Amino acid sequence: MSYGSNLPVNFGWPRYEGRMRTSTPSPPLHPSPTPPLLVYPHAGKGCRSVVGGYVYRGRALPTLRGRYLFADFCTAEIRSVRVEGGKSRGLRTERTGRVDGLLASFGQDARGELYAIAYTYELSWLYRLQKSR
Repeated sequence: MSYGSNLPVNFGWPRYEGRMRTSTPSPPLHPSPTPPLLVYPHAGKGCRSVVGGYVYRGRALPTLRGRYLFADFCTAEIRSVRVEGGKSRGLRTERTGRVDGLLASFGQDARGELYAIAYTYELSWLYRLQKSR
């Protein structure tokens, strides 16, 4: 989905990785794929995959209000960026936290509080994002 849209948007995958063209053959693209709001580098090689999240609207983490939280599947590092008017405010993301395992998804409750789901081949976790103690 695109910011402010109820319709699916073509971001160009797998022909594009962020804004970079890949050598992956793929079916013909929509004439003009939608560019991403944010692109950030992946350190090193191997498993890297962005897990989309939510704009935080809860009360438990006031410094994150209005920030879009997302993660890397393999590193399980949660990052955030401020989005205003459908555009990321700069390309600077902030490390917000990290969980154990492979971070697979986010969830949001009716109060705007966020949860992260992670797993290994033996265990699964449901984390509620809150201030560290």
